[in-house]
Amino acid sequence: MKLARSISFALSVAAVVGCSGDALAPRADRTAERPNLKVRTLRSTATTADISVEPSGGFFWLGRHAVRFPKHSICALNSSYGPTEWDKPCSPAQGSVNFHVEVVSLNGREWLEFTPAVRFVPTTRTNGYVTLFMRVDNLSNEIGKADMQILWSPAIGVPGIDESAADSTQRTFINLGAGLLHRRIKHFSAYSVTEG
Repeated sequence: MKLARSISFALSVAAVVGCSGDALAPRADRTAERPNLKVRTLRSTATTADISVEPSGGFFWLGRHAVRFPKHSICALNSSYGPTEWDKPCSPAQGSVNFHVEVVSLNGREWLEFTPAVRFVPTTRTNGYVTLFMRVDNLSNEIGKADMQILWSPAIGVPGIDESAADSTQRTFINLGAGLLHRRIKHFSAYSVTEG
């Protein structure tokens, strides 16, 4: 059953990335989107992953979730960081950037926390967006598209912030059939899915 769900999720993500064209994945980046991921279970409610993102970008699985980096999308690690900085120009990182990812279940929600905290190279090109995918169990057709969102939090457990309220490019999209949500993200720290 888990294998069937994993295959279904993989096919859903592939369909979203493949069929969206300009919205998510430039066709030329296909070879750069192979996973480079080590995942081990810490306990039944959490996993950890260490990923290394090259300047060429890539698509990385984080347990049931995933993140996609276009080419040259990560700001250099010495770039400024904070809510006033997300849209400021930055130089792209020149080498690989290593991230540690925690997937944690807390208060009935699943969280992704990324370290180090970085921001991404600002762009108006939709195929240049860093995109986060989060899977939601039992997502039914009854739920309206405004009811589920991927929210940013400064840390796990901290109330989420709807970044799309100030920037519509960060709104959450929902694939009800696949139980899959995705949105553009401009920076890393923690993200979770919230209803309502």
